[in-house]
Amino acid sequence: MTLNKRYIRNIRDNISFYIASIVLTVVALLLFYLFYIAGTGIQGYGDDFFDRNKVEDATFTTYIEIPDDKINEIEDKYNLTFEKEYFVNISEDDYNVRVFKANKKIDLYEIIDGKDVSENDEIVISKGYAQNENVKIGDKVEIKGKKYTVTGYFLRPDYLYMLENMDDTYKNITSFILAYMTDEAYDELQANSCQYKVVYGKDGKETEFRKDINEEYKINSYTSKENNTRITMVDDQATMFIVMAFVFLVTIPLITVALISIIIGRKVKNEQKMIGTLTALGYKKGQLVRHYAVLSMIPGIIGGLLVSVITKILQQPYGEISLADYEPMPVKFTLPVYIAVLGVIVPTLFYVMAAVRKVNKLLKKDTVVLLNGNADGDIKTRKVMVNSTGKVRRKFAVRSILGNPGRSFVVFLGAMLGALIITVAFMFIDSIQNVVDSGSESMRTFKYQYVLNTFETEELDGADELVMGSFEYDGSVFTLLGADDDVKFLNIETEDGKRAELSDGYYVSNVMAYAYNIKAGDTFKFKNKITMQEYSVKIKGIISNDSQKLLVGGSDSIREMLGWEKGTYNGILYDKKIELGDKVSKTVTKNDIKEQMNTILDEMGVIIYALAVIGAII
Repeated sequence: MTLNKRYIRNIRDNISFYIASIVLTVVALLLFYLFYIAGTGIQGYGDDFFDRNKVEDATFTTYIEIPDDKINEIEDKYNLTFEKEYFVNISEDDYNVRVFKANKKIDLYEIIDGKDVSENDEIVISKGYAQNENVKIGDKVEIKGKKYTVTGYFLRPDYLYMLENMDDTYKNITSFILAYMTDEAYDELQANSCQYKVVYGKDGKETEFRKDINEEYKINSYTSKENNTRITMVDDQATMFIVMAFVFLVTIPLITVALISIIIGRKVKNEQKMIGTLTALGYKKGQLVRHYAVLSMIPGIIGGLLVSVITKILQQPYGEISLADYEPMPVKFTLPVYIAVLGVIVPTLFYVMAAVRKVNKLLKKDTVVLLNGNADGDIKTRKVMVNSTGKVRRKFAVRSILGNPGRSFVVFLGAMLGALIITVAFMFIDSIQNVVDSGSESMRTFKYQYVLNTFETEELDGADELVMGSFEYDGSVFTLLGADDDVKFLNIETEDGKRAELSDGYYVSNVMAYAYNIKAGDTFKFKNKITMQEYSVKIKGIISNDSQKLLVGGSDSIREMLGWEKGTYNGILYDKKIELGDKVSKTVTKNDIKEQMNTILDEMGVIIYALAVIGAII
């Protein structure tokens, strides 16, 4: 058919349109593909890994150690799996190492490179630190003056997101390392720190277990799997990637498809004289509809196939970029066939519908009107500003905008969408840099914060003694902190510039006030995540602290709330490093937040700048 000879000529005459449409189709679908692949890949691997290595339901510590011979009795009584985990934190010059004694029942570790330890001078370490600090298999790692040979790298389910302390903002792979050695080598370290792992049965005895253990052994800290960021971050971020993928699918591809569909409609409109001529020559409606439908398929089919090929090439390297927040998990990222097929069909279908709709609309007009090129004109807009004495250039511009609403919409929406993506990317960078520059400064002048695993009563000269506890509000965890009015190293300045009177009421940090929608004068209800006991306090004011979720009150009132003896404390703020041995459960330095934020920028920079580039292309 003679009409078929127009395909090559039409493509050649409108080559810029087809190139632009194909590029936009590729860019629009690429974001959906890559985020979907990242989310499903991480989620699938995480679920299998947790199941394979017996992830915990909770971790807790007690002030009174639970005897080894009570473990089996506890398991039988409450129908659960229970294990005592031994570990030790050791500070070397350039790094902190947490050495575990291998568990047998819960939170098992898995060797992913090299081999497990077999000799007392061998060690396996967490892979994230090894990669970041270029520690290779066969290298030596020094712990307490003894050198151990690295034989392999491992992952464990409760440290896939490598937080040194549970309430850290971001992972630490620059100075924090996990390690395993043989049981004999571990015993030589003469460590006595321990915590407890539990996997609950299905008969609902969790509350009874927690209450009884607290009464007999005094629980110091309790973290359920649902509140353990080291565990939940895997599923949370995977879910975030999947949600973002479908947000991109609903926004960028559909908007881009809409833009291209509008342009296709305009292209068909511009060919109304050709359509009139072909109609006059005897071509039927069905033939013309099929002809323009085929032309409109080209950007959808080529763009969809091209993005599938590009995704196939990029899926593994990009997927590994999405693992930046985790330990290096050996995830295999793949694009499902049905998603690739949808990527070809959906935009193509929209483009065909746009072309068919426009052709059908034009074919309803008289052939003579089509030949004159006035079948879809802008007669109304010709009268706009007809009586105006303004410049012709201005009247022409206004009439062009109003007379071509589709074209105007394309320009506006394309510019808005591209600018929005670029703005979001750089807003993220600016927000992180703001935390680096000012966030830690709001925490005041302390250099070291020590959280103890014992109750202390002896005053430490020059330090601030704190009463600290971890509590819950609507499933979210915050820190309850008691301090004296003359506390030196903690910021207790309120948003109105006054110093908080801790002995006279309770205050929340502004980041907690924002997160929980709390205002001065509100009554705040929360509960002890160990005993599930509920509390209620009236908030007197808001403390300026942009980094920590804190509920702060006087030491005596917090001790009374917790049922502690007068004068006891379990936290220390100091301006210099002190040695407290096994009494310390965790140490927080003021520079930790800056290091964590800088790590976020380093790890996520590729994705952020890729978004900016995509915004520029659109």
